[in-house]
Amino acid sequence: VYGHSYIAYGRLGANGRPASVQYADFHPGGGNLGLAVGHVVLVAADMTPEKATLRLPLTSAFRRKLNAAEYKKMIEAIWRAHANNHVWSALAYNCNSFVADVAQAIGMKTPPTILFASAFVPALRDMNATPSERATAKRGSARKADAPARQ
Repeated sequence: VYGHSYIAYGRLGANGRPASVQYADFHPGGGNLGLAVGHVVLVAADMTPEKATLRLPLTSAFRRKLNAAEYKKMIEAIWRAHANNHVWSALAYNCNSFVADVAQAIGMKTPPTILFASAFVPALRDMNATPSERATAKRGSARKADAPARQ
């Protein structure tokens, strides 16, 4: 209904295209029931990317090249999230919250996490992209993004 944010990351090949991609995700456990209940109470979170989610068409994406130090911080933030065993809540801590935590770990500015994912990712891009990256995204090439957030 309102989208889903997750992180796709990896290494770029010599041609500047993704050579490898991994996914980091944060969603309610229990499928649709967990999603519905998570609008009222906290539910267990799942961080294993769902294949069905990854097959959905992208409506918005943002790619950011990271240096080695930023990449390390990103990986550390993802692993911290896994270790903390969060619970999911539509209002308190959702997929956007997870993406925001990782983005902040590498020094990015983040929009409010209560936004629909369909608005969160473009806002994240607008707050952090260079003018040329924004222009490229408006032409649609950002749909091929690999880091740090996809919706």
